[in-house]
Amino acid sequence: MKHRYMTVAAIAAVAALGLSGCTAGGTGGATGEGDENKGPLAMIGLYNAPYPNNMAEGARDAADAEGVEFTQYGPQGLDPNKAITDFQNAIAAGAKGVLVHAYPGDLWRAPIDRAVDQGIVVATADVYSEGSKAVTEVGAPKVAMGAGLADLYIEQLPADAEGVIIPGICVAGLEVLIAPLNGFRERIEAELPGVTVPEPEVTAGDPAGNFAAWQRIIAKYPDALGFVGACDVDVPNLIKVKESSGDSYLIGATAGGDDPGAVEAIGGGLMVGAVTQRSWLQGYVGTKLIANSAFRGDPMPVGWVNTGYDIVTAENLEEIVTILQDPDAAKDAYQALGDEIVADVENLVHSDVTYQYDLSSVDETNPQP
Repeated sequence: MKHRYMTVAAIAAVAALGLSGCTAGGTGGATGEGDENKGPLAMIGLYNAPYPNNMAEGARDAADAEGVEFTQYGPQGLDPNKAITDFQNAIAAGAKGVLVHAYPGDLWRAPIDRAVDQGIVVATADVYSEGSKAVTEVGAPKVAMGAGLADLYIEQLPADAEGVIIPGICVAGLEVLIAPLNGFRERIEAELPGVTVPEPEVTAGDPAGNFAAWQRIIAKYPDALGFVGACDVDVPNLIKVKESSGDSYLIGATAGGDDPGAVEAIGGGLMVGAVTQRSWLQGYVGTKLIANSAFRGDPMPVGWVNTGYDIVTAENLEEIVTILQDPDAAKDAYQALGDEIVADVENLVHSDVTYQYDLSSVDETNPQP
């Protein structure tokens, strides 16, 4: 390939919808080498959907490279308590390391700490558990990926454009959704002084409610230059509303690029793009780091490890859909980059795990395959 919590409503955010050295409990692994130190690895998804399932395929490939068993756990629907029970079951089944979607972070802190204290290596993907002994998180640069989408809007607007681009958010106040929209706003307003991006309108997490919300919002701003969503569910609904209106405003989403069924609609050319968070790569890098710690005693990097993002457009749709649907294609696209990140992780890790949400990360480099 050339070079993505808690109330029921928040499922849209998650589905729609990441220092050198280590702390005393952060490694949790064996100190020697050899097969006698090896054992099963696992991943706990937050729900059953393409994003965590593709992440599990990357984790599985990392486990296969170690010659160890891998198991994907996680509830069918958003159920953090069930996810934590699955986490405990994975440990009881002998897992030496586990990659988790730690949402909500405060609920995960105690079970993560107990596991690390037992010698289990734990890292988080996409969302982290602040203050826990899982010292490593892998995921996309939240602010920067919003800015990356904004660049595509800027390409389609004149330098002297004046007006507004209206954002929508399916769960008001949720940090993982706000950060990309903040990056979008920062880039648009810096490059197009006549364009403003106000605070987001609240949409909905369910498809029918989301569609009705976008109809209302777009009718409310008939002269807007464009609209931008923050959730997976926005992708098909923004396209449907635009198809029915025939208007020429711009639409896009800072999420939604990890579901091959949803992104197929981008092929019609009505949408600027949607962001995919390279879920396979997150699973691969996170599990490789866990394996290196559990089986070889390497310290877990302390902070956030940037695995990057891609923007799905009509031009690269076929390539991205293949990656999303075929684990072998994802491996071909991302494994070399994943190995580079793991090999140089001590220099690449951001010591502040929250940096990916901070507006100062708007120009964070996007790692390229």
